[in-house]
Parts: sequence; structure tokens; C-alpha cells
Amino acid sequence: MNELEHTPYNLNERQWYFLSIYYAREKWGKLIAEIMQYYHEHKNLFCAYFISFSKQKGEHLELTFVSFENDNYNFSDEIYKYFLNFLDRNPSVSKITFPYGKAIWCDYPNNSLMWDNFKWTYYSERYFHLYQNTLFAMMSLNNEDFSENTSFSIGMYLISKGLFCIDTNEQKNILSQIFYTVSKDINEKQKVDSWIKEHIKKYDIEKVCNTIESYKKENESEYSEKLKIWIDEVEKSVKSKEYHFLYLIICRITGLTTLNQLVILSLLNKWFEVKC
Repeated sequence: MNELEHTPYNLNERQWYFLSIYYAREKWGKLIAEIMQYYHEHKNLFCAYFISFSKQKGEHLELTFVSFENDNYNFSDEIYKYFLNFLDRNPSVSKITFPYGKAIWCDYPNNSLMWDNFKWTYYSERYFHLYQNTLFAMMSLNNEDFSENTSFSIGMYLISKGLFCIDTNEQKNILSQIFYTVSKDINEKQKVDSWIKEHIKKYDIEKVCNTIESYKKENESEYSEKLKIWIDEVEKSVKSKEYHFLYLIICRITGLTTLNQLVILSLLNKWFEVKC
């Protein structure tokens, strides 16, 4: 789609811009810094921005900008040209080349932009701050390593830390509810069970349980400043019934697949069986 033909999504007197930036994950740190800089230079135009990781049809960042009500002015052209210019100046090199346009379900080309491959329309002032602080906490932990293994580990860490911030008596029940929600869209329960059985056996359960226990017993002095801000916000504002909301934010930012979510939830359940 030509950038001049794009129309933003209108909802609740806001305009939503959903841009997928296909860029090798090794260089995501540089791209994220550019997105943040663009937003801060245009805070008079946009009330929020959201970044999430994805590898569906190619490694990319999903970028959402939300604009104030502004007589329906379309910022698509400015956004598109800005990030196209960034890609021209800072191209990334993908380790795998896919024959785009010549194979079914192939990846989109690296260093390309696509409008509206996703939709994310949650917005409130509180939600924006929680999302941003979760993103900042994640980035304070990954040390510029955006590999899938690191994103999985950080996802598990943040999901665990967030869980420990809510009422102890509610934790296991909430975990079960989320497991049900994540798995219910998979038609065959047998398929879910076989997935979990196959992937859980790759882990040393005792070691994993000890690791989760160490998350619970961490001293505040071990936290980065960004992580401390995030934990303080979760403790103050995320109650038991809202944990699922936080969980969705973590999974979206880190790009956790359904399978990886089920593995993390199963490992946390193992910890409950062993430790509680």
C-alpha cells in the first residue's frame, strides 16, 4: 500500500496508526531508541505510543501511535517517510532470506514497512504508563539482547514478579484462569497437553522452581531503577482481578507465542506444586 493512501483507524475520538517495521532483531535496540525519540519530538501530536515484538511473517516491531483529536488530520505520510528514511540510513541484515511473493506464508521483506498488519486499541492514561513502564523494565533487563531465548526468560521473570505483587491467596487461582484463557482457543485439548508435555521435559524442573523462588526472594537492592519503578507501580495499582491485564501487556511487549505462554504458566504451576 502506498503511504499516501493509508487511512488511520478512528476510535473514541482518537486516530490509531498501526505500523509494522520489519527489521532484524539484532538491531531492535537502535530502532526502539529511534521510535522513542520520534515520539518525544512529537508529543504535541500524539498522546501515546506502544511497541511490541513479533516474529510473525518476519522479525519486526509492531508500532502503534495514538493521536489526539485533530480535525481528522492524517499523519500517515509523516510517520511512514520518517521510518522509511531511518531504514534507508540504517538497514539491518537478516540472517535468513525468504522468497517474498514466491512462496505461501513467506516473510515480509526485511527493512520494510507495512500498515495495519495488527490492531491494538486499548488506551487510558493509566494503561499507557503501565505499558511504558513494563517496556522500560524489560529493556533494563535484556542488555540489548533481543533474542527469543532472552525475551522468553524476561517474559517469565516479569510474569512471575507481577504475580508475586498480588494477594498470595489469589495467585494460583489466577494462574489457572489465565492458563484456561490462553489454551481455550486451541481446539484440541490433547494438542495442548502434548505440546506442554513435549516442551516441559526440556527443563530441569527443580532448577526452574529454584529460579522462580529466587525471583520471589530478590532483594530490592538488586533491582534496576526502571525495574523498581515498574514493581512499585504494579504493587500499588494492579489488584488480583487486574493481573490478567498486566499479563497481556507483558506477553505483547515480549512477543511471547501461545506455546511459550503455556510453557511459562506450566512451569509456574510446577513451582506452586513444589513450593506451596
